[in-house]
Amino acid sequence: MKHKYINILIPSVSLLVATAVPAVTFAATPGCDPATPSTWGAATWDAGTTVSRTARIGAGTTIGTNTTVGPHTRIGVCGTIGNDVSLIPYAMVGDGVTVNDGATIGNRSRIGDGASIGAGANINNHAFIGNGVTVKDGASVGTSARIGDGTVIGPDSSIGGHAAVGSNNQLGKDVVWIGPGVWDTTSNVNGTVTIGPYVRLKDGVLVGDGTNIGTRSRAGSSVIIGTDVTVGSKVAMCDNAQVLDGMSLVTKSRFGCF
Repeated sequence: MKHKYINILIPSVSLLVATAVPAVTFAATPGCDPATPSTWGAATWDAGTTVSRTARIGAGTTIGTNTTVGPHTRIGVCGTIGNDVSLIPYAMVGDGVTVNDGATIGNRSRIGDGASIGAGANINNHAFIGNGVTVKDGASVGTSARIGDGTVIGPDSSIGGHAAVGSNNQLGKDVVWIGPGVWDTTSNVNGTVTIGPYVRLKDGVLVGDGTNIGTRSRAGSSVIIGTDVTVGSKVAMCDNAQVLDGMSLVTKSRFGCF
């Protein structure tokens, strides 16, 4: 049995993350265009789902079975919320968002327009997820972390609490960033990488598979770090440096700085 909810239209979520990315592509509820109100229809949810009386759900949004929408939660228009999803009180979800089965959206976290949250993913309390972000299956975003627009977080990866990831970054599978730290824009980090707390990666950094980067290390713009590299704590890799596969950089060293 489908249920309908009245008083459903809410404004888009405003996020404190990087901007200036391409227009968001909404890939949620088929036939429901966030830009075209005539396509919205009523919000619906399946039997077995619990929706708080104080929650607000946008027109055209569909919610699956055994999902919980907590008090004071806000969900925008034309979204798709899967089965067995938990939206903790005061979560804010933008327009055209897809939240897949078994995901958890934490207390006072914010999900930007057109974002996609994978099955079993965990968005912890107070996290900010930008417009058009993809958090893949089983990934986790820590408490008060910020993920910029258009970034992709690979399956089973973990972004630690209070980390700040800029826009249009690509993270592979099983990346662990302990956090906190700052990660600027358009970097690409491949799979099974571990990044320690307080690391700073500037624009355009590339990190190969199996690399470990120690606490408080810094990589300048356009640094290339190869596969199976070990970077000790407090290492400085200057702009455009190239760290070859299998290298080890000792603690407090400087690399590529002339």
